[in-house]
Amino acid sequence: MDFRLPLRLAVELVFGWLDARTSVNHFASGFAIPLDVQITRWFALGARFGVITGSDGPTDLNLDARDDLNERDFTAVQLSIGPRFTLWTDEVSHEGWDFELGGGWMGRGSRLDGPGVLAEAALLRRVGTISDGGIAADVSLGVRYQQGFGQASEFRALLLTMRAGLGFSQPLPEGEADTTPGFSYTLGLHAGFGLPFAAPGPLTNGQLTAIGLHFGLPIGPWLEARARADFVHRAQGTTPDGNYTSMLSYAGSGVVRLRLDRVAPLYFEAGAGYAASIGAPALYVPDAGFAVFGGGFRVTFCDSDSALEAGVEARVGLGDNRGIDGIFFTVGGELAGGRRTIGERGFWCRFARRQAAVRASGDSMQANGNIGGSTAPNGSVGRAVMTPVVAPPPQPVVVEVLLGVSLFGGALDLRVDPSMLPLARLAGAGRVEVRIEGPAAALASAELRVRAIVDADGKRLDAVAQVPTNGSQVRAIFTIWPAGAR
Repeated sequence: MDFRLPLRLAVELVFGWLDARTSVNHFASGFAIPLDVQITRWFALGARFGVITGSDGPTDLNLDARDDLNERDFTAVQLSIGPRFTLWTDEVSHEGWDFELGGGWMGRGSRLDGPGVLAEAALLRRVGTISDGGIAADVSLGVRYQQGFGQASEFRALLLTMRAGLGFSQPLPEGEADTTPGFSYTLGLHAGFGLPFAAPGPLTNGQLTAIGLHFGLPIGPWLEARARADFVHRAQGTTPDGNYTSMLSYAGSGVVRLRLDRVAPLYFEAGAGYAASIGAPALYVPDAGFAVFGGGFRVTFCDSDSALEAGVEARVGLGDNRGIDGIFFTVGGELAGGRRTIGERGFWCRFARRQAAVRASGDSMQANGNIGGSTAPNGSVGRAVMTPVVAPPPQPVVVEVLLGVSLFGGALDLRVDPSMLPLARLAGAGRVEVRIEGPAAALASAELRVRAIVDADGKRLDAVAQVPTNGSQVRAIFTIWPAGAR
């Protein structure tokens, strides 16, 4: 008996507001590891282990960018269990709303009287993809409220939650993909590592590390408006007396991105934002605005609903806010939500379509070539007779379409772009046969999506065959017979 436990493991970052004692800085940050067991497509039982921290608020008495009182920061360990509910908005595309409830234990923090009871609730928007083998990948953005009871009754927190998850043996969706036009957006994670431009006041130069989440709205095929939330950590090193000091900034920004997907796998972006900092060095870094500029490479996996990118980004403080000035080397990934793909008509897909069009054109010319008569000598000088040429039977037109790629066992899957399919050629066809080739785990979903697009266009498929291959590419080979041929 093949028994598989449907698990979903995730990594979660949180930041926001907390209250435990009046002397605690109200900014909170932390991380968590949720683990869910999926019972049905819409219900799961989950556990969540997390750590949440808050600064005590620095006191610098001698202007050396160090916390001279060195009060203990707030830190608490949390463990909760509870039900998880999912309201799917597009189950085939793995998009939906998650509602989570939890209750459990909260370890003694430096600002609490002792261990206590924890209750929490969260609402998250999930965007992802799922393969035919039940492997799912997703990212989520939402809000979480936590309340302590008993000896932890003074604790409460309101947090912004960013999550990336991977599921195994997940229940497969029912129904067909929704191909109707609708609201389109992107949701993803990004990280960076860099060096500062300058050291304000008594600060020393130190390494910069950033991690955050972005939410984007496409504006036509070339532009995208993005909202971003980031942590930026600035390591200041160790003082002569052995004390380590650093600064944490949390920033919100908006950028406009120029996506050159139609002509090259490149992007450029510019925007502005606002940053606030905590830690002793933050005494010399006032909360203020900053400008951001960046660019890099972006790969969209042939019009799939996912993308990876790597680039360079510069942040420049406005006014006296120079604490997060620096240049970052960045990496990131994102998934598309709504009814359109990330790449629109990406560089790699345009190349694949041109190749398919050339191949289809050659097949069409060969199938509809020289039909008629010719003259041939009969052996007599100056005389020729017309030799009849029997017209060959009608031949089909063969069109090969690259649908996308399937990686990591189908965790990174494809979404078929309707413009890639030869829908115009199907009108009036006598018979249409399709052979779908690719990794075995991706064939069923590829056929489901191809059928949904063809049906939505009012056309038909007479025969569909699935052919597993060892590569990562997923292709559809259309054999289109003219009317009356078969």
